[in-house]
Amino acid sequence: MLSVMRRSANSWLLVLLFAAIIFVFAFNFGPWAGNVGGGVSYAADVNGRVITLPEFQAAYSRQFQTIQSYRPGYTNEQAEKEGLRKIVLEQLVSKQLLANLARDHGLSVSDSELAAFIQERLFGEGRAFDRETYRRLINSNFQSTEAQFEAQLRRDLLAERMASLLATGVNISNEEVSSTFVSRKTRVSLDVIRIDASAKDSQKYSKALLADLKKGIPFPKLNLKGHEKAAKILATGFFRQDSRFIPEVGQSPDMIRAAFALSLEHPVSDTIFEIDNAYFLIKLKDKEVPDMKKFAEEQASIKSSLLMMRKKQLMENYVAYLKKKASIKYNEQLVGAEKA
Repeated sequence: MLSVMRRSANSWLLVLLFAAIIFVFAFNFGPWAGNVGGGVSYAADVNGRVITLPEFQAAYSRQFQTIQSYRPGYTNEQAEKEGLRKIVLEQLVSKQLLANLARDHGLSVSDSELAAFIQERLFGEGRAFDRETYRRLINSNFQSTEAQFEAQLRRDLLAERMASLLATGVNISNEEVSSTFVSRKTRVSLDVIRIDASAKDSQKYSKALLADLKKGIPFPKLNLKGHEKAAKILATGFFRQDSRFIPEVGQSPDMIRAAFALSLEHPVSDTIFEIDNAYFLIKLKDKEVPDMKKFAEEQASIKSSLLMMRKKQLMENYVAYLKKKASIKYNEQLVGAEKA
């Protein structure tokens, strides 16, 4: 069983379970100031099982420092604004719910498995276990007793094991992989007319232009007389379906969906799009489809990413279901108005 845990140590499960077993020995407690716990001795109570304040503080500090490593200059104020306390606490609650479910289904982590895991993660290969060093690490970095630390670690391993079991049946078909490859690699470019929505009769004029486009009148021959200031003809250049922004237009998921539904046989969209106080008409200019001969080169990586996303979504949905059924009591002073 331990070999399975070792092989999956860098798998999606640890990502999904919010880096449950990340040992960081160079942090301090309390990136925030003050007594976050108020007079309450726990961070949360999940079906009678307590998540302690020191456990929450350790998890918060690890998460805070992880964010700082990716976002230098990340501050306490940003953490408060982004609700980091609530995020971390919900992660701990999710792990507790999965661990509870694992116990209900008869799963367990033996003492020998736990000892081997601690040896591997805290001391590594070729370094003998030292009881005094172990005690000092736990007391100074996790502010807990050995028994409390090992109980938390056993819970985290149980949660990971339960997540692995739940995701056993998840699969991705070859058709899905092929469809995703085509979707990711297909690109379109558009001819666009932008009409200022605040201009006189702009809506009526937009409808008239759309009718002309559908008759097959090319862009250069469209009648812009009297609307030269309000109407502009633009070209987007190529963009992909997973783009967040359309060049020369802005952000519009609806327009992106419509653009990729167009074909050279039916190039004009029936929709008049309204974005940022302007009306937009679109016509497909060109469409590039991928070379399926290159599909084999990317098939494995696409399947892996789709599998990870599906497992993540499955776990998020299942944890949300468990939360609805559970009795969860939060420390009000800890999460304040952001309490779930």
